[in-house]
Amino acid sequence: MSVQNEAVKNLKDAFYAQDDTKCPELTKKALEVGIDPLDLLENYLLEWAKEITGRSLYDTEHAEEGKPKLRSENAVMLSDLVMIAEVLTACVEVLKPELAKNVSQSSKASGKVIIGTVEGDVHDIGKSLVASMLASAGFMVKDVGYDVPAKVFVNEAKTYGVDILALSCSLSMAKLTTRDVVNNLKKVGIRDNLKIIIGGQAHYESDCEVLGVDAFGASISAALTKSNELMRILREKRAKN
Repeated sequence: MSVQNEAVKNLKDAFYAQDDTKCPELTKKALEVGIDPLDLLENYLLEWAKEITGRSLYDTEHAEEGKPKLRSENAVMLSDLVMIAEVLTACVEVLKPELAKNVSQSSKASGKVIIGTVEGDVHDIGKSLVASMLASAGFMVKDVGYDVPAKVFVNEAKTYGVDILALSCSLSMAKLTTRDVVNNLKKVGIRDNLKIIIGGQAHYESDCEVLGVDAFGASISAALTKSNELMRILREKRAKN
């Protein structure tokens, strides 16, 4: 087993054991042996978290008479979800400085971004990471938090004259808020003044046309790439007007 593979295995074992003391130390070790911080975040830590939190307390696959069965083994309880979030956050704090170093600092990237998780959804970690990456790339970023109503996004966009509105959603039941944001932006007459990018587990590429947004970021790195592209489009549009 290579040194890098061993570092990943040790981190994974500690992560699945929900050890918030060992995980930050092992994250540092993984970086020290040459694992790329973005690769470690997107292809390992976030994937592990998704796998763990995806094990619902109820087993819908083997439902009886339309009623999901209560799992007796490997079920994820609320306490597990809280702990995994804490462990992931601890690892991310170690990664943040290294992620910032890897982002190209370009004055052309500069633009105003409002970012938040839509109403009905309290998932915060992925959104916060995207906000950090955008700020490191030279964007002026205002993070409005989570469970944010459509009217708040619209008011922020009006007040600060933003270039990009970034909406995160990881719960499908909260997805309609994204459409509400777009419709309200049209009502106040500023939809054409900005670009909208979406992300999170409940958003998909196909939502761009369905919801009337401009781009979808499937990952943290993709969100940064797409945001830079949206700024290029905005600059070209404004130069013509």
